[in-house]
Amino acid sequence: MKDAQQKVLAAEAEERAKEQAVLTQQAIANEQQRQAEELQKREEQAQLGTHNVAPAIREKWEAANKVEGARNEIVLANGEKVPGKYILVESGAATPSHNPHQEFAKNEGFPVDENGQSVNDRDYERDKDAQATTRNIASIYDQRALQTPVVVTNDGIVLSGNGRTMAGELAAENNTDGAYIEHLKEYGNQFGFTPEQIGSMEHPRVVFVPDASMPYTADTFAKFNQQEMKGQSKTEQAVKLGKIVDDD
Repeated sequence: MKDAQQKVLAAEAEERAKEQAVLTQQAIANEQQRQAEELQKREEQAQLGTHNVAPAIREKWEAANKVEGARNEIVLANGEKVPGKYILVESGAATPSHNPHQEFAKNEGFPVDENGQSVNDRDYERDKDAQATTRNIASIYDQRALQTPVVVTNDGIVLSGNGRTMAGELAAENNTDGAYIEHLKEYGNQFGFTPEQIGSMEHPRVVFVPDASMPYTADTFAKFNQQEMKGQSKTEQAVKLGKIVDDD
């Protein structure tokens, strides 16, 4: 009897050992894959360099269905005038600094500085309050998102309005942008778009694209988002200032 019990226990122990060996091998394989992906990302970033846009981001923007609207000139907080035009485009065509579909991880290929940090100082990846605010805006995405234009470069990089852009993507995913679309259909003429043009898109978004290309630096992002510093924490403001003040 005792021998039979020992055989059962030994068989169970052997089975557990086999299962553990499989789990261990799987964990090792997963870690090796993660390390390989990280190495590939670092190599791609090194090849791309600093203050540059990944080709995939530019290609996504260029391939997107777009409608050109009215011309306008926006004035930044520092008084600088920026001429450009409104563009009607599907949600998701422009690329914000972070990805709301992946727990607000940094978007791959978004410009970085010499330290490998995003040139957009607001860290949505760690800022839980900013994430909650973005989700709240997405839950009722309406005409308030149009009161200040989202600014996008000719490469499809969001210069100003990253939070609203991400909220718009979540709203498109959850179909909570009906109020935005209806308002746009009724008043889109102020941006140069007809109801028919707006209705041709499933989740249309209005963005402002400056005529001139600008360097992807913290200085550029700071001047476009200067008025938003009052809504940032002291830590975020320190990060912003640290990025735009030269060491010397």
